[in-house]
Amino acid sequence: MEFPNGNVIKTYEDGDVLTMISELEKEGFMGVLKLKALRANVLFMKGEAMAATCGELGGETAWETILQHGSVSAEAHELSANKVQFCFVWYRDVYGYERIYKNEVGREEILEKVGLEDPDKEKLEEILKREGMEHLKRKEFKEPKDI
Repeated sequence: MEFPNGNVIKTYEDGDVLTMISELEKEGFMGVLKLKALRANVLFMKGEAMAATCGELGGETAWETILQHGSVSAEAHELSANKVQFCFVWYRDVYGYERIYKNEVGREEILEKVGLEDPDKEKLEEILKREGMEHLKRKEFKEPKDI
């Protein structure tokens, strides 16, 4: 399935797929990222990847295939909200693909790529204290004493 072309707002030459996706998410992108050599598309709605196709593949299988590629040339095509919504309904209802759940797939790769680590309990407590939100910290549970 090929999503429609729109107004090209960004062109990537041998760009990293994860970096492209991350940038478009932060910008609240509305449209389709077309990965040329892969014949792949990622449909974004308000910065959230909703649908993916890669050749004849769609859904999670296409998404996983896209994430496995390092550098590719791509274009970000801006589409109206109505067009994005229409494309997603067509993708889901006509082709039978489900919405992709990008936060579950590739999370570790994205964190590693941008140099972030999953914070442990001590790090989270440090952040809460630094931001003046220590009151949000969960209280330690203490076993009641025998009477």
